[in-house]
Amino acid sequence: MLHYLDTGIFIKYFSSDMDDEYKKCSTLIDAAQNDSIRICTSAITLSEVVYLKRPKIEEHRDPEKFEQFVETFFKLHFIDVIEYDRQIAKITRQIVRKYRLNASIDAIHLASAIRMKADYFNTTDVKFINKFPERSVNLPDFGKPILLQEPQLDGHTISLL
Repeated sequence: MLHYLDTGIFIKYFSSDMDDEYKKCSTLIDAAQNDSIRICTSAITLSEVVYLKRPKIEEHRDPEKFEQFVETFFKLHFIDVIEYDRQIAKITRQIVRKYRLNASIDAIHLASAIRMKADYFNTTDVKFINKFPERSVNLPDFGKPILLQEPQLDGHTISLL
């Protein structure tokens, strides 16, 4: 199974908030590190992960050290980073038209997931998910439907308790 992770998943994973949402995000990334699932994200994620309000690692408060960490982290073997291209732009336009959305970074993230033929689009943005009443997106020209969800693994929320 291929899981697309939007920026919010990584921001939560890098932050010091050890709440339920953090546990769900870290479960996805840990599963990828263990080769249990595949994960991907857009190169746009790298431009959105700029600051952390409450970094998990104290030295990430230093912008230069955090920049170095981001560059290294997103080169790890278990994360596929998708470059923005014309096909993603076309898919974005179709999403915006079909679902009557404002053109946004969120739509680009979703288009990137569709281009990669991801099974799941994981996001911490519940408002974005709610814009899709069926919690899925199907653009027949671009393959199978994709399920939009809060961070979950194989359709089930993982409890680390």
